[in-house]
Amino acid sequence: MKYGKRLLALVLAASLFAEPTLPAQASARSSKTSHKASTAATVKRMRILRVKKKKLRALIRRSIQQQEMIVLKKQILSYLSDNGLSSANWSIYVKNLKTNQSISTCSRSFTAASTIKLFAMAAAYDKIERKQLTMTSDLSTKLWNMIVYSDNDSFNSIVADYVGPAEMNQFLKRQKFTRTAQYHGIGPGSHPYLSSTRVNGVNHTSAADCGMLLEKIYRGTMASKSASDAMLSLLKQQTYRYKIPAGVPSGVTVANKTGEFEQFQHDAAIVYGQKTPYVICIFSEDSHAYSISHIRRLSSMVYQYLNG
Repeated sequence: MKYGKRLLALVLAASLFAEPTLPAQASARSSKTSHKASTAATVKRMRILRVKKKKLRALIRRSIQQQEMIVLKKQILSYLSDNGLSSANWSIYVKNLKTNQSISTCSRSFTAASTIKLFAMAAAYDKIERKQLTMTSDLSTKLWNMIVYSDNDSFNSIVADYVGPAEMNQFLKRQKFTRTAQYHGIGPGSHPYLSSTRVNGVNHTSAADCGMLLEKIYRGTMASKSASDAMLSLLKQQTYRYKIPAGVPSGVTVANKTGEFEQFQHDAAIVYGQKTPYVICIFSEDSHAYSISHIRRLSSMVYQYLNG
């Protein structure tokens, strides 16, 4: 695989850092003090060069990892083009959780549908962690139903009765989910929040924002380690498994949350690949009748690339 002129320059630069050998025995005319000073200076220089070589090797390694993800992005874009799918209406975010390298095909926001429930879950646990909310049996049940069964009224109640609509959006800003906002309830349902106005817009988010949230949950940094573990447990038990999970081999653990509404088909997941764990979020706004099939195929493509 060719990695371009920049990588070649880095590899060539590595050769410039050959470690010098210690000086030969000083001549009899050299003073003992001078010899010691010379040796100390050389040893110091060797240490500096070792550090530089280590940093350079890390830079080369990161460059290779980045180039590998760029190749994956090109394959994804080729797939979209070959199948008549607009790259402006399909957003695929992938992050390798081992190398921390990521790609995104489209940065726009989409109507969130039920993927907004990911952020409601995180906001509730964050509020609990900040001692502003208590985990009750009712809240626990609603969190379970909202994520595992994607129950709409559980979401409506969590936002309206526990987190608070204004606090929900404050949480999103505080966590820097810049392409996500929550404005209204989700139907069908019977909770009063369902009648909330949409004057400010529709609930929306992006593949990258969902990916960022899932990574925080995976790394145990969303609210707290215990809160992240609880959220991860809910996502692993999610019952809608016909999109991203259907594209990976049987037996591979996937923690995900789907969303769908009219022409929108989304899925956001953590995939525990045999070699490489990764986050993958696929968002689409397409009238194409086979959008779900394309999500599965894209999921399979990414899995094989990172774990094949």
